[in-house]
Amino acid sequence: MSKTTQERRLGKFVIHRSLIVDDTRGVMLREIMGRMLVIRAELMMDSDNVEYVAFSDLFDPLGEGEKVPWYAIYYFAQQSCQSNVKAIRQDTLQRIQVPPVQRHIFYKN
Repeated sequence: MSKTTQERRLGKFVIHRSLIVDDTRGVMLREIMGRMLVIRAELMMDSDNVEYVAFSDLFDPLGEGEKVPWYAIYYFAQQSCQSNVKAIRQDTLQRIQVPPVQRHIFYKN
């Protein structure tokens, strides 16, 4: 068992189905999904989103009995040594400032 699963670093996030079908986003999606161990994926017909539950080192560890939180997944289109993928808990989303660079955001409304 990996450290990520032992620490219960679980999170929920969504990606719109059109981004999965669109080949031009392949690099971005590979980079995002390469950081995840998806344990559930469900196509939501009403919103045309795929909702995921996954383990990832991007997510905060969960305490015993804590519900799995929703995350906004940010992909930064920049060339650097840093990771281009960030996950921010939606309950803290209003309190943070995201740098004004080209980015794609995936989150649950």
